[in-house]
Amino acid sequence: IVGYDPNRVEDFVLGRITLGELEGITKDDQYEMAKLGHAYIEQGKLDLARNVFRGLNVLDPYDAYFQTALGTIAQREGELETAEEHYSRALEINPYSTAALANRGEVRLQLGRLEESVEDLLKAVEVDPEGNEPGTHRAGVLAISVREQLEQAGLEAEE
Repeated sequence: IVGYDPNRVEDFVLGRITLGELEGITKDDQYEMAKLGHAYIEQGKLDLARNVFRGLNVLDPYDAYFQTALGTIAQREGELETAEEHYSRALEINPYSTAALANRGEVRLQLGRLEESVEDLLKAVEVDPEGNEPGTHRAGVLAISVREQLEQAGLEAEE
């Protein structure tokens, strides 16, 4: 049995600290674990990746990267609504996450919600105009394509 400082337990219960902080698992350690989860995603081992990122999300439910990774896993498995939920949660935490914006835009495109898709894709490009993030260029290309589709259909995408 691990003894906890009662003040730290109270901080956890009141939402002032995360489980990771209570347990003494640093963000550096969490991101080392995330590297393994990311490698699993790249290898197509989505069940293993999901286990890693679910655990990390329990340690810190306020980390946008963990939510984005869970969204990526769901998206690759074709669970588009679940993916959108994770990306939306990531954007609640960090509204400037280009990965979450670009990926949610792609999911919304797949769901046939073109106007919402364009909004997300354009925002990803707006947030990263130099294209430093991997998904930004893809988001820009998709936004142009979707915008053209909307114009051909006689609809207008909001800027």
